[in-house]
Amino acid sequence: MAVAFKVQVGESEPKTFSLEAGKTLKVGRASGNDIRIGHETNNKGISSFHAELHVETSDGLPKLCIMDLSMNGTRLKYPDEVIIRIEKGTDVPLISGVEVLLPTVNDHAQEGFTLTLEESPADSDDEEGHRTRFAHLLLSAQTLTKESTYEQAARLFSLSNTWSALDEDSRKDGFQTFVDTLQKIETAKTRIAEIKSKGKSEKTTRKNGKKQHQESADAKNGKKRRDDSVDAKNNKKQHDDGVDAKNGKRKRDDSVDAKKKSKKRK
Repeated sequence: MAVAFKVQVGESEPKTFSLEAGKTLKVGRASGNDIRIGHETNNKGISSFHAELHVETSDGLPKLCIMDLSMNGTRLKYPDEVIIRIEKGTDVPLISGVEVLLPTVNDHAQEGFTLTLEESPADSDDEEGHRTRFAHLLLSAQTLTKESTYEQAARLFSLSNTWSALDEDSRKDGFQTFVDTLQKIETAKTRIAEIKSKGKSEKTTRKNGKKQHQESADAKNGKKRRDDSVDAKNNKKQHDDGVDAKNGKRKRDDSVDAKKKSKKRK
């Protein structure tokens, strides 16, 4: 399924493109790009092949994305004036009315292009399809959080056909569901982080307990070895004292016998 959109560079006439999954449109200063920009002003801040547009499919629905390939970076300016710099090599979904801003050097004026998504006529009467695309539209907006308001979303998507395809009540219900889902996701992430932290704490406690047990066992073994050493020394001393006593008695006995024999000879 293809995504149709218009691209307007500066004050030039918008060009219409239709992009299918697996295909890409190149953006840059060189002549081989599908969307060529910066060549007329020789803006060296824009790379020869600066970025690319391609289609990703999510839940069966096509989503137009941009990927930065440059050295100097790419920024997106949303309809509510919020500007973000996208991470190089990362797919970033695009919404209708977003302005792609490219870097400048040597005091060049800001260069870029505005992108407008077009709805497929075949989807115009599909209520469920409108709701599904509305949900994907909200998910594509990186600037929306659980603290965002409906009014902020309305300003952000004021130029989007997907936004205007639903009535006010349906949009508010869908937006509230979106915010509630973000809150649940954050709560789940917090809970998972707490469980991981608790697991690490318990692991550390077990490790410390094992270490203390080992140290206690080592201390007991050390004391036993010292006690055994003292006992061995005492036993040796007692043995040596016994041997010395026996030797002393034998010497005394030999001396007495020698004296008796000497008297008999006299």
